Amino acid sequence: MKTCSLTVLIPLVLLSVSFATAQNSKEAERAISTEPQMLRLATFVNSEKLDWGPLKEGVNIYAKSDRYQWNVVPEPLGGVRFLLLPQHAGVLNFEVQSGGVVYIATSTRWDGGGNSSGGWKDEVLLEKNLRRKGWRRIQAFNELSSTDTGKMAVFYRNCEAGEKHTIRTEKYAEPMLLTRGD
Repeated sequence: MKTCSLTVLIPLVLLSVSFATAQNSKEAERAISTEPQMLRLATFVNSEKLDWGPLKEGVNIYAKSDRYQWNVVPEPLGGVRFLLLPQHAGVLNFEVQSGGVVYIATSTRWDGGGNSSGGWKDEVLLEKNLRRKGWRRIQAFNELSSTDTGKMAVFYRNCEAGEKHTIRTEKYAEPMLLTRGD
C-alpha cells in the first residue's frame, strides 16, 4: 500500500471520513484486512532496510531461523506482512517516519517466557500498560498464533511522525510490526 501519496482517485465522500486515524477497533480491523485504502498506515525510519515476511500459516516467524512458524492466521489477515526480527530479541524498537496507524502482534504470555534473570521484567508492558499508552486490541484476530508463543494479540495505535516506541511484553518473544502487503 502506498502511504505517501494517493495513486487512485477516491470519492470525495471517503475523504470526509478520518483518513489518517482509526477511531475504533472495527475501523482498524477493516483497514488492515478488508479495506486497506480506508486508513493511512504509518511508515518507519529505515523501512528500506527492514525485512518483511508474509503473515501466512507455515511461514517462519523469525529471521534466520526455521524453528518456529505461524500456525493459525485468521483469514482477514491474508495479505498482511510482519517485520522479521532475530529469534528471541525480546524487544521491538521502532520510529515512525510518517504518521498513520501502526499495528503490532504481541505474545499473550504477558510478563512470561522465562526466568527473571537479566533485568527484563522492569521493561515489560502488560496489556493494561499498552492500553494506557494508546494501544487498542483488535479482538477479531484473537486466533492468531505461532508455534513459539501460542496465542498472539493484535493491537493498533494512531502514531505521529517522529514517535519512538520500545515495546517488550515478555522475556524472549518480541512484538512484531504488521503492515499491508503490496
